[in-house]
Amino acid sequence: MNNNIKIVHISTVHKSFDTRIFYKELKTLSQKYKTYFIVTHPKEEIIENIKIIPLPKAKNRLERMTKNAYLAYKKAIEQKAQVYHFHDPELLPWMIKLKEQTNSIIIYDSHEDLPKQILGKHYIPKFIRKPLSKIIEKIENFLSKKVDYVIAATPYIRDKFIKIKCDSIDINNYPLIEEFIDIDHNWNEKEKTFCYIGLVSPIRGIYQIIESIIKTNSKLILAESFDNLKTQNNLMNIIKKNKNIQYMGILNLQEIKKIFKQSIAGLSILLPLENHINSQNTKIFEYMSAGLPVIVSNFPVYKEIIEKNNSGICVDPLNVDEISDAINYLSNNIQEARKIGQNGKKIVLEKYNWNQEAQKLLNLYDYLLNRKQ
Repeated sequence: MNNNIKIVHISTVHKSFDTRIFYKELKTLSQKYKTYFIVTHPKEEIIENIKIIPLPKAKNRLERMTKNAYLAYKKAIEQKAQVYHFHDPELLPWMIKLKEQTNSIIIYDSHEDLPKQILGKHYIPKFIRKPLSKIIEKIENFLSKKVDYVIAATPYIRDKFIKIKCDSIDINNYPLIEEFIDIDHNWNEKEKTFCYIGLVSPIRGIYQIIESIIKTNSKLILAESFDNLKTQNNLMNIIKKNKNIQYMGILNLQEIKKIFKQSIAGLSILLPLENHINSQNTKIFEYMSAGLPVIVSNFPVYKEIIEKNNSGICVDPLNVDEISDAINYLSNNIQEARKIGQNGKKIVLEKYNWNQEAQKLLNLYDYLLNRKQ
């Protein structure tokens, strides 16, 4: 560990144990640097060699974007760190101010294509989404040019920043190899069961998934949170009427592994919104690392990975018949499903895993710190 270098990660949006931030980036960096995390958390404490500096829980979105953002900035200044690495676009103005105050290295970690993400926000009235998206894009582009480096969660987001002459690198949110790689499947005993683990939302194809499951008389295991109360109420009413659909809530790692072991394949049917078409859904790679075939939307970014490596089936996310055909094919060809799942595990071990991304992150920090000297 380099005891002379202090780095601080900052988020007002994400949870303290966010997988990408805490278990991937922070744990990787804590092997080499004194590592701190300013985030919403009950108390100050050190966990796995990472010191958490707590922010209070915001009462609402406005308080988070104003009071908590300012408080995060004030706490960041107090740390007198060499590197500040922040994860939320709403912190951009404060991080530019932080750079002016400290002359430290400032890194912006862009998890999503923010302007395109706004186009799918249900709580923003439809008629203002497009103009708001364009305004946000101009602001983000202007401010991003003032940071030292932009880390992008996908190559597509990286290229977007490079086009506006920002220094940028993609550090993809690929899975930790050790999480799911040890699952031992008994394919001959699997029932006609499929799983969807992730945010339960209409724009993530949950209604198309459920319709396909009912049509094929299959079983579906759902887990994780709902995007809003309306979706939750609608879906819980559907689930009550269909014994083959089971909602498990928010689960820990071991519980998710049990679901993967029961399942024939993992589903990820994102609808063709602008923010989805060029994204990389982490759950797809987690399914693959667990040795499961995947049924995914037929976007070019997925076809390049899935079809090229024969690790699943790409379908039109709006075509329930195509999704149903994929479900039936894997159910009726269980040994082929096993082989497809093994193909996915192999490519994750070779390429789509956090180990390689971790080295890219460490190399970037080395480069920026050496450049600063």
